Amino acid sequence: MNDDIPFVRNATRDQSHIDSVILTVKGRCRDSVFTLYLSAACRRGETQQSGKGGHQIGFTQSISSGFRRYFDFNTRSSRSEFWWWQVFAVLVGLATIILDGLFFGWETMESSWSPLNTLATLTLFIPGLAVSVRRLHDVERSGWWILICFTIIGIIFPYLYWAVQPSGYGTNKYGPAPTAPFNSATSQSEECASSTQDRARSCGECGSELNSGDNFCPECGRAV
Repeated sequence: MNDDIPFVRNATRDQSHIDSVILTVKGRCRDSVFTLYLSAACRRGETQQSGKGGHQIGFTQSISSGFRRYFDFNTRSSRSEFWWWQVFAVLVGLATIILDGLFFGWETMESSWSPLNTLATLTLFIPGLAVSVRRLHDVERSGWWILICFTIIGIIFPYLYWAVQPSGYGTNKYGPAPTAPFNSATSQSEECASSTQDRARSCGECGSELNSGDNFCPECGRAV
C-alpha cells in the first residue's frame, strides 16, 4: 500500500498539470475566437464604409505594418489593422504556451516562468501598444487614453467602443486616413495633368497667359 502512494501522488500532480494546461488553452482559445469575431465584424464594416475603391488591409499586411511601424506612436491605424494584430498576438501567445509545455515541461504552466511565452510577450508589447495608440489617433483621440486600460471598466468602455469605430476619410491632426482609396495615384496623376494643362494655357501667337475661360487672346485677339 505504501508503495502505491508515490505513484498516486505523481498521478495527481500530473493530472493537476494537465488540468492547468487545459484551462489555459481554453482561455486563450476563447480570447482568440472573440478577437476573430470582432476582427471579422470590423472588417465587414470597414468594407461597407470604404465602398468602391476602398483600401482593405489583411492579416499579413497588418502584421507587416505592425513590425514596420514598431515605434510609430504618431500616425493612424485602421480598425482592421488593429484587430488583425490582436488576432496575431493571441495566436502567438497560444502557440508559445503549447511550445513551453512541450519543451520545458507542463510544470511551467503553473509557474511565472514561461520562457517562450515571456519572450513573445515582450517582443509584441511595443508594437501592440503602438497600434493601439494609432487606433486611438484614427478616431481623433489622444494616445494617452490608452492608460484607461489599467482600469477594468476602461477596457470595456470607452476603449473597446473606440477600437471598433470606423476610420474617417479625412485628414485629422494625426495624419491622413489609413483607409485611403486605391485610386489615389490616379487622382494624383489627374491633378498633375490638370496642373500641366493650366500651365499650358498661353497664346501660341504672342505667348501671353490665358485664363481658363478665354477663347481669344486678350493681347493679339487670336482664337485659342
